[in-house]
Amino acid sequence: MKTKSFLKLSFAIAVLTLGIASCENESETTNQEATIAKIPKKIIPVNKAIDEYNNFYNTRIAPLQNEDSAIDNRAVWFDLQTLENYLQKIEAVAQQKGIEITDLGFVLGADHNNKRTVFLAPMTFDTASGIYRAFSIDNDKITFLHANPFDDYAKITNEVKLANTDQSLILSSKGYISSAKAINMYNTYYDTKVKPLSDVIKNDTRICFYKKGVFKNYLDYIKQQAVNNKINLSGLNMVFGVYGKDSSFGAYANHQTLFFAPTFSEAKSGNNNTSYTLGADDEIIILDFNKTNLEKTFSTRNDLQSTSLANELNGSPPRGDEGI
Repeated sequence: MKTKSFLKLSFAIAVLTLGIASCENESETTNQEATIAKIPKKIIPVNKAIDEYNNFYNTRIAPLQNEDSAIDNRAVWFDLQTLENYLQKIEAVAQQKGIEITDLGFVLGADHNNKRTVFLAPMTFDTASGIYRAFSIDNDKITFLHANPFDDYAKITNEVKLANTDQSLILSSKGYISSAKAINMYNTYYDTKVKPLSDVIKNDTRICFYKKGVFKNYLDYIKQQAVNNKINLSGLNMVFGVYGKDSSFGAYANHQTLFFAPTFSEAKSGNNNTSYTLGADDEIIILDFNKTNLEKTFSTRNDLQSTSLANELNGSPPRGDEGI
């Protein structure tokens, strides 16, 4: 484990060497008043995130031992400004069309190369089915991206096939995508990631979600942390993880999850898998998601007073406690 001073020095050198503009340049940052960032819901200690990251490799990648698993994604990067613009967009569309957004869904998918990915979609309560469902808008109508979350596949109707992305509320790491493409990636995820490991876990998680407002609060939190510590915050890694197998995890034991880790401006140079979290006394801990496994840190404390990582999502399946 690097010392606090060495970590801070290494971090500063990396940012200076890259010389890349951030969401807030240094002159703006130094002029902003540093305030205490209120700890939002769902924040987790760094060692819990590392456990989940390592569990993901050991239970979802290593057992397959094939070419696809060897090059599979461990994290998916999103630009910070894109995420903030997205939250504003879905809220504006929902108000315009009289739709109540109840949750923000993080839907697991697989692309044409069978690599894991994640895309965002708003969720609402569907009175017809009696469940909360991720949705988009096609031809001025709601398109639900899945039916029962325990179903293997979602259906793509002819109407959805013909729709374009003009009204899309589905954000991927490469921009907005159509409902048809999202459903196809959702189904491909089942074929390539869930079905082959049915002996490891039955009905693995396909959708993770936060109650409305929780994700925005988290973004506000890491933005304030970045201002306070003069960090060039650039975006967010959505990192694949797996909960532990012991009984303390209840229905979520051994199920897929995600955790979020902020990135500094190095991510814009193409190295999108290097994230950070803050430890005790604002020490900077670098998390390299190119590695197979991460070693636990030896921070002087492992509580929630400074960590930059968020998790504790609801997942479906299992259904989970809607009040969490």
